[in-house]
Amino acid sequence: MAIYIFEFLLISLFGILYKVKVFNKKIFLFSSFFIMALLLALRGDKVGEDTLHYLNIFYLSDNVSWKNIFSGFDAVYDVTYGVPLSVESGYLALNKIVHFFTINGQCILAVVGFITCGLFGKFIYDNFKNVFFPTYIYMCESLYMNSFNLIRQILAISIAIQSFGLIKEKKYIQAVLVLFIAFLFHKTAVLLIVLFPLFIVKRKKRMVTYVALAMIVVNLVLPVIAYIVSAIVPRYSSYFTTNYWSANIGGIIFLWLIEIFICLGLYLKGVNKIEVFISISMTILYLGFELIGLNLTIFSRIALVFSPFLMFLFPEGMMLFNNKGRLIYQSIIMIILTILFFSYAASDARMYTFFWE
Repeated sequence: MAIYIFEFLLISLFGILYKVKVFNKKIFLFSSFFIMALLLALRGDKVGEDTLHYLNIFYLSDNVSWKNIFSGFDAVYDVTYGVPLSVESGYLALNKIVHFFTINGQCILAVVGFITCGLFGKFIYDNFKNVFFPTYIYMCESLYMNSFNLIRQILAISIAIQSFGLIKEKKYIQAVLVLFIAFLFHKTAVLLIVLFPLFIVKRKKRMVTYVALAMIVVNLVLPVIAYIVSAIVPRYSSYFTTNYWSANIGGIIFLWLIEIFICLGLYLKGVNKIEVFISISMTILYLGFELIGLNLTIFSRIALVFSPFLMFLFPEGMMLFNNKGRLIYQSIIMIILTILFFSYAASDARMYTFFWE
């Protein structure tokens, strides 16, 4: 826990230096995300539920041929008891490239950690004037802490969200290419393709209503969806019948309620600003899949894809208050996020040890 306290205090200090203009935007982001990436890079193999699994993929990647990697979207890296074990071809290719330079598995954790943090830092730099609040949200809400475990998916999300700025600038071909690259690291990243219709649609307030109704319908007809998916793709049927880990919402329910309040308030106030519209729509998708995830927690993995846009929602929520109210609002959000950060840090899976220990 001590290392997380040190990290938290150090990045908070960077935030103060940024606030008093000792640090500019670039220096603050570089310093903050470097510290976060460094902890990801130096962690021991027992920090995070799947770290050993990813180290094993790295060691086995050297035996996989490039032909096998590029033969499809997935590539087999091992066979256990006659069962082929596969992973997305882009991620396996990255492992093989790193393995070309070193046989030290710690390096793949470092490479993935620095790429992931670097891309999230770029996303914040490109899209926010005040970069402290979104950085704080990234560190505390869930994305950063999930980088210790779901490293492949969070890496894919960090790539996929770069499409936001490209679509905003109407660089659609580049945006499709970015999403395709992200898809090669984790298939769920392709879900951010919903950004295209959200940007193009003109009646934005009506679209928010449609998105909300769609998520309500999905929650209601999930058994039908499960039946159809199981019939078409039987290997996915277990996703609708198995609870892979215990769903425990705990104190995050308060954050969800605040997110619903912000979405409703911004919706009633108006959604003409594109960042407001996108943040409301993506938060509805995030919350909708999180609610499904209470019973079938595999859907929380889908919700995670939409969670980066909370970095827009919370700052945009300040529009609902006057100057004094904004300070109280931001303080409440930051207190809840701080509690969430340390609750993650206190979990057994995040008990930090350095790789040399």
